[in-house]
Amino acid sequence: MRVIAGSAKSLPLKTPRQNTTRPTTDRIKETLFNIIAPYIPDCRFLDLFSGSGGIGIEALSRGAAEAVFVEQDRAALSVIRQNLRFTHLEERARVIGSDVLKAVLSLKDEKPFDIIFMDPPYDHALERRVLESLQNSSCVKEDTWIIVEASAETDFSYLESLGYQLIREKTYGSNRHVFVKKRATGTQHRGKNAVGVLELGGETPLRQKRNPTCTEEQFIREASIPSLTDILTLLPEPPRQWMN
Repeated sequence: MRVIAGSAKSLPLKTPRQNTTRPTTDRIKETLFNIIAPYIPDCRFLDLFSGSGGIGIEALSRGAAEAVFVEQDRAALSVIRQNLRFTHLEERARVIGSDVLKAVLSLKDEKPFDIIFMDPPYDHALERRVLESLQNSSCVKEDTWIIVEASAETDFSYLESLGYQLIREKTYGSNRHVFVKKRATGTQHRGKNAVGVLELGGETPLRQKRNPTCTEEQFIREASIPSLTDILTLLPEPPRQWMN
C-alpha cells in the first residue's frame, strides 16, 4: 500500500500483521479519488472502519483540512498512528479508538463532515446500521458525500426509506463503491434510470446522463454544468398578465 498523490505521494503505508482488516487496494483507491478529487481540498473527512488509515491519509495528502479516523482494532489503531507520523499528517488528524456506532453517536453534535467514507466488514449489514445512525446526525448535511465500500451483492434498496438518495455506483468486480447523499427536502424519487443526481447550488436536483466515452473526472466536472432546460425549470412562472 502507498499514498497515491499529494504531499505524501508514493510513501508506503503499513498494514496490520493480523488479518483483521481489508485494505482498499491502490487501484481501487486511485479510482475512488479520481471521482471525488474536486471535493477533497479543505474538506472535513470522516474515515469509518479505518483499518490502516489509507483512505483518510490519502484525503489528507490531497489537501483535506481534517480527517477523523474511527477504528476499534488495537493493532490497526497503532498502524494508523504510525502511518500518520510517517507521512507527517498527524497534525490534521484525529484518531478515535471505538466501535463505529458509538463513535458516530459521539460525533453527532460536531460540525458537518463534507465526506464520510466507510468500509465495514462485508455482508454483515453494518453499513445500514451506520446509515441509520447518521440519518438525523448534525455531522451530516444535505451535500455531504457518504461513500460505502461493500460487496457487489450488498442490497441498498432501503436507502430511500432512510431519507437518502443513490447518486452513483462504481463496481470493481466483487466489490463496489456506493455514493449516497441525504435526499433534499422536496426531492422526488427519480427511479432506476437516473444515472446521477447532482445539485445546482446545493439545492436543486438535476439528472445527468453520462456519455459512455466520458472519463470519471469529465463526468464529475460536466455534471455540475446545468443545461438550458434545467435553468429554465428554475425560473419562476411569469405573471398571467404577461401571457395576454
